[in-house]
Amino acid sequence: MTHYSICCSQDWFDPRPLQNLFPDHTFDFISEKSQLSIEKLEKTAPEKVFFVHWNWIVPANIVETHNCVLFHTAPLPVGRGGSPIQNLILNGFREAPVCALKMVNELDAGPIYAREMISLDGPLHAIFARVQTAVEQLMHKIIEESLTPTPQQGDPIIFQRRKPEESVITSEDHIDQLYDKIRMVDGGTYPRAHIDRGDFRVAFTDANICDGTLTAKATFIKNDTEKEGSELDKRLTDNKYGLVFTSITATTDKIETLYHFFNARASESRISSQPKLSLEQHTQFVKNHPYRYWFMISRDGVMIASLYLRFDNTLSLQMIDFTDCAYEQSLELVLQAIQPLPALPSVRPANFFINLAPNNDVAAEKLREIGMRPIQTTYVL
Repeated sequence: MTHYSICCSQDWFDPRPLQNLFPDHTFDFISEKSQLSIEKLEKTAPEKVFFVHWNWIVPANIVETHNCVLFHTAPLPVGRGGSPIQNLILNGFREAPVCALKMVNELDAGPIYAREMISLDGPLHAIFARVQTAVEQLMHKIIEESLTPTPQQGDPIIFQRRKPEESVITSEDHIDQLYDKIRMVDGGTYPRAHIDRGDFRVAFTDANICDGTLTAKATFIKNDTEKEGSELDKRLTDNKYGLVFTSITATTDKIETLYHFFNARASESRISSQPKLSLEQHTQFVKNHPYRYWFMISRDGVMIASLYLRFDNTLSLQMIDFTDCAYEQSLELVLQAIQPLPALPSVRPANFFINLAPNNDVAAEKLREIGMRPIQTTYVL
């Protein structure tokens, strides 16, 4: 039985079918930058490390010591670099190969094991579904056959990763451009094509074009909380601890990062959340955004905490590692920057308060150390 590692930082790829496709092999799934290390790979000793959609540069010591295979949708060497699907669509491509290539230290420049052609028609989520099927077929070839990768031929063309502002719809876009602009980011965590009008952002999805007429679903989102959150993010991030605060809003492009964080949390830290939550359920929850403020907290580019404040003055700070000093540092910064809402008799106390799961002894000890005192014990009836 051979072991393989699958690295994917986006949730459009579902690794679960792989165990059924390859019952004689084992797999582990890596979704965060912090989970990928030379020490872990030396311990699990994978035959190959597959990178399906990875947002970060892979350390050279991993590339040089392990058999890493990268999947990239582009007719390489044309299309090396970022946002290949979007750049191909903008350049008039209707189909493209999903390439399985040996990872080297130069970006997307390695020799190619095999290719599978896919259509680039339709919305991004449909294209991602085709990429999933192509990746499974390519993995099957690489695992079951003895393939020798061949060098890329031709002059490379480098694509640049798309920026959020490139999703803004302008009056200069003609109807075919509008259709492509909407559909090519209608999936994953990409900022949707949109226009800003006064206090509202109008985001477009589900585009369809027929007989010269373009139709799309329009979602109106009020911008006030995003503007306020941006200013608060700056104040909170201006700290000596190296903590970066990012407001979570109904239009956040961090839904999948939050989802991975939610699933990585230890069971003893949970109170009311379901132990298993689908990405669709999680996405709907984020879009409903029930909190007064909600932040993801990062350090060195890695999300380490989620903090929210409710309208009843509840404060919740969730972490993967509650022994991390960022716990008390985050509390200190938030309590300095944000005031509790005024008390309402029998509805809301005058101070912020924190609820902890009964087995979260580490957080309880941290709160006692910084002078917090328990006020009640709650039971489910």
